[in-house]
Amino acid sequence: MPRYILSPAPLQDRFFSRVAAALKGHDAWTHQDMIATLSTCLRHHVVHWGHLGITFDFDQVRADIGVEFHRLRNIHHFEMFRQATGVYARWKQWLTDATWSPPVQLLNLGRMHQVASLRPPLLHHRFEQQQAASMHTWLDKLEVFTKSLGHDHYAQISYLHRVIDQTEPTLHNTTTCQKVIDDILAVGRGRAVSASAAPLGGLPAFPDEVLAQLFPGSDVSLQNSPSLITVEGASEPPSQSCRGPCLAGSWIVTRGRPGDQGSLPFFLGNVLDAPSMSPTAIVQWYQPGLSRQATGRTGRKKEVIDVFGPWSPVDQLPLNKVLAMPSPLVNAADVLDWGFELEAPALIPFDVLDRLMDEHGVDVTGFTYSMTPRGNSYRAHRHMAAVR
Repeated sequence: MPRYILSPAPLQDRFFSRVAAALKGHDAWTHQDMIATLSTCLRHHVVHWGHLGITFDFDQVRADIGVEFHRLRNIHHFEMFRQATGVYARWKQWLTDATWSPPVQLLNLGRMHQVASLRPPLLHHRFEQQQAASMHTWLDKLEVFTKSLGHDHYAQISYLHRVIDQTEPTLHNTTTCQKVIDDILAVGRGRAVSASAAPLGGLPAFPDEVLAQLFPGSDVSLQNSPSLITVEGASEPPSQSCRGPCLAGSWIVTRGRPGDQGSLPFFLGNVLDAPSMSPTAIVQWYQPGLSRQATGRTGRKKEVIDVFGPWSPVDQLPLNKVLAMPSPLVNAADVLDWGFELEAPALIPFDVLDRLMDEHGVDVTGFTYSMTPRGNSYRAHRHMAAVR
C-alpha cells in the first residue's frame, strides 16, 4: 500500500506568503477587488476563485468522522498519510525538528470507504431582519461619508447591499464539494484543474525567488511531540512497524542473503523515487566497509564486512569492491524497516538493529558480523537488555 503525504504544508506556506506580499498596501472594498489585485500582482500565477460566503457544513462531517484535534496551534508541521491498515497522522513542533511524534491512527481500513463518501452540504447564510437593517444603515452612512471626502464607491456599496439581501448572483455560483475533490485529484496526477483555473494547459509554475522563512523557537526548549496535541476519537495506537510515510529520501532496510559467502544479513538503501500510487520504489543501495576483527588477539587481524560501521553508496565504490546487490526497484512488501535516520558518520542506529532482530529475526550478534569494535558494543547491548 503506498504511503504519501496528503498535505504539502511548505507549498501552502509559500503560496500564502506571495498572497500576503501581493495584498500589502492595497485596499479592497469587495472580494472582487481583492481577486483583481491578486491577478494583477501575481502575474506568474493563475488565480481561480470560488466564493466561500455560502460554505460547506463541515461540522456535520466532523461529527460523522468522530475525530477531533485539540491544541493544534502548538505544532507547525502536520502530516496525514495512508497505509494498508488505515489513515494515520503525525506531527512535530517545528518544521526543522528531526523527530516526529508516534503515528496516531485516525481511521481503520474498514471506515476509509465510508469517510471517503462523505460530502458536506452547503450552508445558506441568512441575516436576521433586524441585523440586516442595521448593516444597511451602516452602509448608507458609509456612502455619505465617502462622498463627503470626494470618493465615489457607489458600485462597491451597492454590491454589499445585495450581499446582505442575498440577491447577488455570484453568491450562488459556488462550486460543489465533488468539484473540489476532483480538482485535488487532478492536481495530484499532474493535470490541469480546468480550463478556467489553468488556461495555460498545465499547473501554474512558481517563479524563482528568494524566500526567507523564519523558524521561531530556536532558543525555546522543545516539548515532547506526542503531548503537543490531543486527538479525540482516534483508534488504538498502531503497531511499532508503522513509522510514517516512506518517501523520497527515506532510509529503508530489506532482508539480505546471510547464507551466501561474503553477503549481507540485510540491505540498506535510500529511496530516490516513491510514486504515491505505486507499490514499488527506486532505491540507491549502500554498502558497509571493511574493518579489522576486534578479537583481542595479537598479530595481524583479518578484515571483515562491518555492518556496524559507516555505509557508502555503491555507485561511489570501485566495481571490484561492490557486493551482490538486489534490483534497485523494490516492492513495498519487501521493506522491513523505514523512517529512521543514520547516525554520523552514516552508522545504523542500535534501535533499528533491535527492530530487525526482534520483529524480523535478523540477528547480527553472531561472530560473523559482530567481531568489530562497534559490533562488540552492540552484542554487549543486547546481552544487557536480555538480563534486565
